Amino acid sequence: MVAEEKIQELMSLCPGAKQATEGGVDYVFLPLLNLPTGCNPSAVDCLLALGARDGYDCRLFFAQIVASPQARNWNGIYLSDFVNNKKP
Repeated sequence: MVAEEKIQELMSLCPGAKQATEGGVDYVFLPLLNLPTGCNPSAVDCLLALGARDGYDCRLFFAQIVASPQARNWNGIYLSDFVNNKKP
């Protein structure tokens, strides 16, 4: 379970943040998370996985492709892939 102070910190960025645990991994749903200036869309639903996955300590999954003025490695995995357990 995610510590309450961490949830409060995430809620300061995304007021609708909600925590859940599945299969021993903690997740935080971040609805309409505001993205940096110049991103399209400017806000998107995200899922933060707070456990080791695919060689990372945590992962942030986006509900859709994010375009930005700078090259970013944000588009490798989407929520639909995560839900369907597909590998990129």
